[in-house]
Order: sequence, then structure tokens, then C-alpha cells
Amino acid sequence: MEQKSFQELNLNNAILFSAALGDEETCRLILECILDCDITSLIVHTEHNIMYSSDFKCIRLDVFGKDQLNINYDLEMQNNDEKNLPLRSRYYQAEIDLASLKPGDEYEKLQPLFVIFVCSFDPFDKNLYRYTFEMQCQERAFLLNDGVKRIFLNTKGTNKNEVSPVLVDFLGYLEDSTDSYVNNLQSEKIKKIHEKIVLLKKDRNLEERYM
Repeated sequence: MEQKSFQELNLNNAILFSAALGDEETCRLILECILDCDITSLIVHTEHNIMYSSDFKCIRLDVFGKDQLNINYDLEMQNNDEKNLPLRSRYYQAEIDLASLKPGDEYEKLQPLFVIFVCSFDPFDKNLYRYTFEMQCQERAFLLNDGVKRIFLNTKGTNKNEVSPVLVDFLGYLEDSTDSYVNNLQSEKIKKIHEKIVLLKKDRNLEERYM
């Protein structure tokens, strides 16, 4: 298959995704689309390495952010279904938590965490745009409230009536990051995200990295 030009890339491309979400405003807008809430401010790191010890598997987070309420966000773009996302998300959560406390810190210092995998495939074959997981008691169905949510997004979802229109628009934009797609949308958030992507595609250094 012939390689796309840099200007033809969609946001689901790993390089463009990481570069776009490295901009705090763009990352904030995307998180608001995903979580359907307002985020005032955000500090972001891309290609964030976590290595506890050379004896153990290290991880590199695509995008790691912290908002004004000290809520942590890990966002990962996934285009290949390697059938390991449940276990991978478990390991990512464990490594992030392990790096969050210093010796002597109380467990109460662990901050809320969203581990979010954005998939261009359906990871659970249920045709949902969004799958959200939290730990709960099986016997009485109450939440553990450990502060962790794992979310898996699916660009191939079909349940439009169960999620916000802006999430549907955003997941569509991941695979069609074009003027024509955006011109048919009402969402100001997606339009602002697209403006950022258009500017990124003029970045010669980023284009050279892709090529």
C-alpha cells in the first residue's frame, strides 16, 4: 500500500495523534469530547516513559496529562488489534500508580486516573462507541471507588443514541480529519481541534519525522 502524504493523514495516525495531544488546548478539547465534562486546565507530556527497574517491562505512554483537580489521564491510540488491551490497561494502570507515590506517602495520595484507549476497531465486539470499566462488588453491585476508570473507545460503534453527539463526531473525525467532514458538523470543539490539526500539518519538522 502506498504511504499517505503527511497532509493526508487522519488523527488516528500515531505520530499526528501524539503531536496533536501534546498541545494542552487540543488535549483538553479531546478529553472534553470523550468524558463529556469541562476541564479548565491541563498539563501534558507525550511519549512519557515509566521504568520502575531495568528488571521489569517499562512502558511509554502516548499522552499523559493532569488537570486542575489533579486527575490523571493516559491516552493511547490503537490501530492494530493485538487482543491484549484488558491486560495492557491493567499493566499501564499499575505502572502509573507505582510511579505516583514516594516512600512514606499514604495511599490517599493516589490521584484519580483515567486510562483511555482510542481504538480504530471494536475491542469487545459489542458495537459500542465507548466501553467504561470500574471495579465493583459482585455480590452487591456497589463500586469499589478506587479512583480508576478504564475507557476503550471504538470508532466503529453504532449506538449513537447512548453517547453524546460530540463523541460520535470526534470518533468519526479520527478517521476522516478533513475539511469536508468538519464542515458538516455543528460541534465547535471538533472545529477547534481541526484548526489545530491543519496547523500541525504545516510543520515541516513533524512531516520529516513522519516521512
